[in-house]
Amino acid sequence: MIFISKRQVINSSNTVTTDQIVPPFQEFDSKKEKFRNYVERFENYVAVRNVTADEKKAQILSASVGSVHYNNLSALLGPDKPIKTMNYADLVTSFTKMLSPKRNDVVEQHYFLSTVQNYKQNIAEFVATLQSQLSECQFYVECECKKKISVAEIFLRAQFIRGIKDQWIREQLLQANLSNFNDITGKAIALESSKIQSRELSVSNNSTPVPGCSTDINKTSHFHKNRSRSNYKKPRSNTRFERSPTPANSTIKTNRSHQSRYHSRLPRSINYHALGISNLCFSCGKSNHRSNSCRIDRNSLRCESCGKIGHVDRVCILTLLKSKSDNHQISADICHNTQQTQDYISNSQILTLPHNYGVNMIQTVTTIDLYTCKTNSDKYVISVLVNNNEINMEVDSGAKFSILPEDKFKALNLNTTLQPSNISFRTYSKNIIPCKGKIEVSVKYKDKTMPLAELYIVPSGHDTILGRDWIRGLKLELKQIDTDMESKQQTSFSSVNNVLQIDDIFQKFSNIFEEQIGCIPNIKVSLVLREDAKPIFTKDRDVPYALRSRVEKELNNLENAGIITPVTTSDWGSPLVVIPKPDGTVRLCVDYKCGVNDRLVSSNFPIRRIDDVLCSLRNSKYYCKLDLFKAYLHISVDEKSSEIQTIATHTTHY
Repeated sequence: MIFISKRQVINSSNTVTTDQIVPPFQEFDSKKEKFRNYVERFENYVAVRNVTADEKKAQILSASVGSVHYNNLSALLGPDKPIKTMNYADLVTSFTKMLSPKRNDVVEQHYFLSTVQNYKQNIAEFVATLQSQLSECQFYVECECKKKISVAEIFLRAQFIRGIKDQWIREQLLQANLSNFNDITGKAIALESSKIQSRELSVSNNSTPVPGCSTDINKTSHFHKNRSRSNYKKPRSNTRFERSPTPANSTIKTNRSHQSRYHSRLPRSINYHALGISNLCFSCGKSNHRSNSCRIDRNSLRCESCGKIGHVDRVCILTLLKSKSDNHQISADICHNTQQTQDYISNSQILTLPHNYGVNMIQTVTTIDLYTCKTNSDKYVISVLVNNNEINMEVDSGAKFSILPEDKFKALNLNTTLQPSNISFRTYSKNIIPCKGKIEVSVKYKDKTMPLAELYIVPSGHDTILGRDWIRGLKLELKQIDTDMESKQQTSFSSVNNVLQIDDIFQKFSNIFEEQIGCIPNIKVSLVLREDAKPIFTKDRDVPYALRSRVEKELNNLENAGIITPVTTSDWGSPLVVIPKPDGTVRLCVDYKCGVNDRLVSSNFPIRRIDDVLCSLRNSKYYCKLDLFKAYLHISVDEKSSEIQTIATHTTHY
């Protein structure tokens, strides 16, 4: 007995066949694949399902491609040519024209030659990307026999080597001198694999416990204490600039810190908070902005500590790191690709010091030129009389002669003939300074005198130097110069302090700093009403009982000062607004938006742009900040304007 299900029939040859019900294929996604590849996978799918009829294949394709693409094609074809009546070949052709239109060969070649390996791809995935784009590029040349010959492999080989992101692998491929593309890709994949394995071995070796030390030393290191696992990012296996793995218990961190608007989009490669500069501009050192919005020309900033251009010594990281390391060693979060940190560290040496637990520690050592002084206070500067003219000169025992710049020579008016000189001077940095000539002068310092001394004149822009010839002639002693300079600085400092004492200024100009309301003379403000403007009165607003005594006191003070006057009747009235102040008093304002502002003719005065204000301050020497006591009350109004500004309060009207 043969049992036949409802979906089985017996044909004439007594064989059982199945009336197939084929489920839809995967929906097409243009972001994942080209439509041509989708059609190839679809045909494999219907072949596995034993679907050979074109009508059946067209129905399955229409049901599988997706509602968005189906509706778009239906709208594109129009009502005269419905999709359900099309055969399979026409349906594939129509979908191909809509979803994968043929691009120009030049465009395809451009995209191919612009393809490089991204940081998420390994070499095998990069090769697949290149080969998928190569098929549309039409890299063919036509020989004399009119036959097209493919040169695609030449472009594929060149673009593969050019697009590899790992510079070391590219160098190895160029040195191998391979011509076959398969050989090149095989070697590249082998180099990539060996590099990953080498890195894993290095990490494994570095994680080996140190003899005599706890096996959990990595868990208690500074590296793991100050970072959470959620912030840790595993180093990528393929980076353009490779570095050897760093032990987890060293003071260097390998994670890339987050970038934020608060730090001008600069990576926190160093613990700026520990250095005390987390809220400062890394260029000018001010705290009211960040370095990405700094308006000061970086070329005009010079660090007195490291001598570099672009920042000031207040935010010099090398100097701060060195000063911190003198007291205690701090860990620096050095970011792999932080250009700013590399600029700071470029002229420094990295010393590896042994730690108590056998772990090496990293410390930066700053290199300072011996012939460079940080500030003028480090120099020996004395005041001498040259032909009875006082001039400040730097005492330099490294200079053989004494020199004077030409501009200062002209400013002194020494009435001395400039004698020709056939010598020039070479500086410590091997620069040549020409000599304009020399003069013979008398020099006096305190009770020591040189009746005849040679002074050489050099071009403007150089320092005034007192050399060894004058040092010996005046019998100068550096110890005595130090004593004189310290006493002079103390005298100067005390004299400045005497002038700048705040209490003295308040006492001398007491009438200016007295908190009282004045009146600008010969000026009265007039409010102009619009035509047909009618008065409006708005009753007073409730004042909290806790503030009423303070409000009444302030109103009485204004009345006693003649600022406001009580009235019994008025057609105008605007409510009082009370604002408590931090010092416990109240600020009295009036809400004139209720009925006055809309009835006034606007007096529009342009407010100056901040750029214009800053430009007007150019070449200024003295700046002051004025804060007038109740500034708006210093201006009086006429009688009519006074009525318009009537104030409605809980006591009476003013």
